Formats: sequence, structure tokens, C-alpha cells
Amino acid sequence: MRSKFILTLFLLLILPVSLFSNVGDWVTFTNQGDIRDFVLQDDFIWCATNGGVFRYEISTNSYLQFYNTNGLTSLDAQAIEIDQDGNIWVGYADGWLNCYLSESNTWDYINDYFGHAINDLKSSGDSLLVALDIGISLYDIKRKEVKETYKNLGWQIPVEIPVLNIFIKDREIWACTEHGVARSSFDLANLMAPESWTNYTSAHGLLSDEITMIISHNDTIFAATPNGISYLKENYWYSVNQGLTSLGIKSLNSKDGFLYALSSGNIFSWDASSQSWELISPHLYGLTIFSAISDSSFWVGRKKSETSRGLALFTSTTQQWQEYFAPGPPGNEITCLTIDQNGILWCGSTTDGIFRYDENAASEKWKQFTKTHGLLTNRIETITVDSQNRKWVATTGGGVSIVEEQDSLVTITNIYTEVLSGISTDPNFVVITDVKIDPYNNIWMLNLAAANNNAVAVYSSQLQWQFFTMQEGILNSAVRALTFDRFDRVWVGSDGGVNVIDYNNTLMDKNDDDFSGTLTTADGLESNHVKDLAIDLDDIAWIATESGLNYWMGGSVYYQTGLLSNTINTIEIDVRNNKWFGTTAGVNMLAPDGYTWEYYNTDNSPIVSDNITALAFDQESGRVYIGTTNGISCLETAFSRPRENLDQVKAGPNPFILRSGQNFTISNLADDVSIKFMTENGMVVREISKDNILGAQAEWDGQDDSGNSVASGIYLFVIFNEETGLNRVGKVAVIN
Repeated sequence: MRSKFILTLFLLLILPVSLFSNVGDWVTFTNQGDIRDFVLQDDFIWCATNGGVFRYEISTNSYLQFYNTNGLTSLDAQAIEIDQDGNIWVGYADGWLNCYLSESNTWDYINDYFGHAINDLKSSGDSLLVALDIGISLYDIKRKEVKETYKNLGWQIPVEIPVLNIFIKDREIWACTEHGVARSSFDLANLMAPESWTNYTSAHGLLSDEITMIISHNDTIFAATPNGISYLKENYWYSVNQGLTSLGIKSLNSKDGFLYALSSGNIFSWDASSQSWELISPHLYGLTIFSAISDSSFWVGRKKSETSRGLALFTSTTQQWQEYFAPGPPGNEITCLTIDQNGILWCGSTTDGIFRYDENAASEKWKQFTKTHGLLTNRIETITVDSQNRKWVATTGGGVSIVEEQDSLVTITNIYTEVLSGISTDPNFVVITDVKIDPYNNIWMLNLAAANNNAVAVYSSQLQWQFFTMQEGILNSAVRALTFDRFDRVWVGSDGGVNVIDYNNTLMDKNDDDFSGTLTTADGLESNHVKDLAIDLDDIAWIATESGLNYWMGGSVYYQTGLLSNTINTIEIDVRNNKWFGTTAGVNMLAPDGYTWEYYNTDNSPIVSDNITALAFDQESGRVYIGTTNGISCLETAFSRPRENLDQVKAGPNPFILRSGQNFTISNLADDVSIKFMTENGMVVREISKDNILGAQAEWDGQDDSGNSVASGIYLFVIFNEETGLNRVGKVAVIN
């Protein structure tokens, strides 16, 4: 009877349909500020970076970015080249070779060099020379095959030496290594034989055996080294360093009869008449590679650091630098993640301060806050959001910073040595390893190695301070993590084990505090060095130690097996009581049943790194943000917060094309609902029970209960709760 009743509501309750990401979809967020190589292509600059590849369009000031989730096989791009057909070739540190086909705007993939680092690429006709960590390889572009690999580049250079850079002049090949220069010719019959190569080292006049770059200018060969520049004359090299203010030359470039050199901070121009270099640019940090576009304008790639990143354009007529940054997080070394009350992602880093990501912002989706904005240090430990949506930022060396946003105004207030304690050897170096907010809006902070022994500091909701000390029973001054249980006890993990502090809900009264609860190796912990703590929805305490994972249940400590690695950096519990463990070998997720594991690492997913440092959950969307030492990955999951009703239900895609590889997804579900898919005449073809809906989202693969694909047509889907009568009906067009 209920099904008939639901169907009568169909005309009134047609669902709004929208398209959105499927469960299992990944998105990559990486900084692309470390420019390793670039090529100019008409109005475009193609850049190989630490976080993938981007194309900058000069005339429109716009970026097209590529990651391992939208075309690339890897992220650590080392070299980039354009061939005679306008295709873009990218080489990676792991040996992958990708080719962007300009006619189809698609990527092609070559794994012939996988396992060997690619350092440079140079195109010559139908061939591509690949500089590897074992020599030079000749790749046939038309046939898509490796022709030969030259591992013995002469008698004076070690076999299988890494080639750092390649230069091609007419039919000549020049290879730069850390042991000198190797020179040969395409016209020789056997380049695999060492006698086919001529070598030059410091014994031949080079200023260093480490060669950064070779270039030809007016038929003279110049070599850049960490000790300056040499040129070749009659098989001997002569120094030409006069005028250089820095001898560490990163790159050379010849354009329209002019020769230019690049140091880490300046551009120089060669004056042949005086045999000296002229400084032509003011200083700019982090310069690594450049290209002259005229005698007065230069594009320069920069190394990522606290003071530099991205592209820069230098114009000599104005003596001005212009800087260009590809969109993305300001840094890749993530230490912590959290989601605020507006659904905005906040990130902490090792050197780049804090930054926020607002996907709904019209512009400037990423915003950064550093010492220049008021932080006392850029090394961040954790970020916590309070009931007023303020961000409490724990730092290494700078205490706690409170970030408040009101409209476009950002205020940063620092809690420092006036309340918190520095370490014994430096009273101004205040290390806060964790900040958590309890159900009563008290802010708890862990003050590592506090010289005054106030290991735990609390700022109460009544704006008063309280402290818990080593003398009272904290096991070790190296306090690392804290959490709260349902009895309002405070769990503190340190290098001495776990304290369970019961302050009897009288925060300002020390007389009834109980420090008797402790857990150490004597109780079953794998190690007393505790790295993180979390308590799940079943009141089980999860304890990450430096030697493995434990959990406390019913008064006893147990060892948990099944992790990819026992080196655990972080633990988080999602809204559906899944346990997520970030390790040095990837993400491990333990289902609420206590024995079903799921794993995500670079072997089975596009996660940006296996070294997981932080996890954060968007309870509304089900997204999990995964922080690593190489950027951020975002995974769409079904584990979103159940809604109170079905008013916000969304479904898509509609029409649902079975062969598209995409499932039909229904999101924003309430708790304990089931779903029936049926034909327009009411015949049920598939039912998804509430036991198979893991969160606020469900998927249909277009098959009936027998595992057969349904026929094309209009289908109804009925969402219902058997106990409460809550229901909603929609329809979807299926194309088989």
C-alpha cells in the first residue's frame, strides 16, 4: 500500500536534478610554483613544475592546469619540449613521458623510461632525445618506440651517468653531466660505443666538471657551471667570468645575436667587444631558467621558496619585474587541514603559513596568510575552528594565532609568551602541537616542552586561563595530541604515553582533578611515543604510536593490524564512524564493522603522495581532503552527514547513459532510507536497502536485481523510510 501511496505523490514531488561528481572521483590541488623547465609556443608558455604542468596564455592572462587527475600520469615534471608538429612533451622524475597532442587536445603516455628519472628533453626532427639518470635515449616520435639508449658517453665519463641537460647544434649532440661534457654526432654509426664521444672536463679548462647548460652563440660553444662560464676554442675551454656578480650560472640563452646568462638573482648580457658581462636586471630571488623574447624582455622561471615562485617577466627598458602565479595552494608540504562553518578548507604548511580554499569564490579561490599578515611564524602545526568560526592556529615557535574574518577584513591576534611558555633553551620559541575545542567551547592547547611545565593550557568560555602541569601528573613534556571522550575527560598523548585527565567539569577548581588514568607500554601500547589520538562514535579510543596502532575498549588496550604502514601521522573519524589513518604508505580506512579495510595510495589511486600528513571531512558533501608532503588530494565519498528530510535531495546525471562509465547518483539523503527503481507502470527493477547506503549518498549502476542492464526508458526512483513514512519520488531517463 505504501508504494501506491508514494506514486500518487509523483507529480508534486519531482526531484530537482543537477550534475555533480561521482563517488570515487578525485581532484588534485598542488602548488605549481617551482618551475623546472618551460617552452614558448606562440601566445602560450608551457611550464613543467613540481605540481604538474600548466599553460599560461599571455594575451588573456589565463591558465590551463594539468594534474594527475585530468590528463597527466605524474606530478613531478622535470622537463618540457615542443616537437616539430607543435606537440608538447613532458618528462617526469619517475620516468613517465607524456605528450600533449595539439590537434586533439589529448594526452598520450609512454612508459618506456618508467623507473628512470628524466632530466631534459630535446626535439630533433622526428626524434626526441631524452636525458636520463643513466645516459641519453633516442626516442622515435613517429614510430612511438625507443631506438637506442647511450649509457657510455666516452672514456672519461662514468658509465650510466645522469645527463642533466642536452644541447643540439646542427647534427651535433652535447650532453651535460656532473663529470663533464660529452659530445657526439648523429652522423656517427654507433653512438653506443664510447669512442663515438668526445669528453671535456676541468682538465680541458672547464671551470667545473658539473655542467649546467651548453649553448651555441655565433658558432662558439659556451658552458654554464656553478663556477661561472667557459667557452670552447680549439678543444680547450677558457673562462669568461668578468662582470658576473654571481658565478653560479643557472641558464644561458642566445637571441638575435645577443648572449644572456642567468644567475639565481640576475640576468647578464655578454659584451663581445670587452669580453665581459653586463648586469641588466635588478635582483629577484629564485631564478632558475629563462628565455629571451626580445633584446629587452625575458620570461624567467623561478624556484619555489618562501621568497620566490612562479613565472616572472623582466623588461629592461623599465627595469621592472612582473610576477605570475598559477592558481593553487601556496605550498605543497601540508601539516594540517580543517573545514570551517562555511565549508571553506583551511590548510597549514611547513613553511608557507596558512591558506584557505573557497571553491565558490568568484576570484582568488586561494588566499594565503603568513608572517607578513601578522603570524609570528609560518610553521603551522594544526588549525581548529571555534563556535564563532574563528581559526585557532597552533604553530612551531610562535604560539597560537587567532584568525578572524569579517567581510573582507582579516584580523590576526597572537597568544604568545604572555600566557604560553617557550622551551627551556629559548623562552621566545613557543611550540603548540595541538588545539582542540570541547563541547563547552573551552579551547585546549598543548604547549610542548614548556619551560614552566604548563603542558596543557585552557582558555575557558568564560575568558579565563587554566593550566595542567607536569607536577600534577602529565607523563611527558613532549605533548603531541589531545581529544575528549563522552564523559568530558581529556585524553593527552605525549612521548610518555597517554594521560586521561578527569577535571570533573570544574575547570577552574583544581581540587577535584584526577590524573590517575594513564596508558603506557605496561598497559599494552606498542610505544609510549604517541603521535595522534581519536575517539570514535562507539567510544573506542584510537592511539597512534610510533610503533603501530592501538585501540582502547572496555578498559583494555588492543593492537590493530591491517595498516599499510605502522608509521601513522594522523587519525580522523568521519560522520559515519569510519576510521581514517594517514600513514607514510597511504590512506587506510577502517569501516564501522571493525574489519573491512580500504586503502588509497599512489599504486591504486591518483593520490598525490603516499606520505599522508592530514585529513579533513566536509560533512555536507562527503568529500575527504587528504594533505600530504606533495599537495592535497580530494576524494568524493558517500560519507556525508544525513539530512533531516529529503527536501535537498539531488540526482544525476539525467539522462543517464549506461555506457558512459558514470553511475546515477542520489545525494543529500536522510538517514535510514531505502531506494526503489521502477518502470513507469510500477514494476520494481532494483532496490537499494538502507543497509547498503553508507552515508547521505547512493549510486545506481543501471542494472536490475538480476545484474542485467535495464532497457532504455523513463524510470521512477522512490526514496523512503519504512518506519517514519518519509518519502520522495523522482524520475530519470535511461539510455542503454
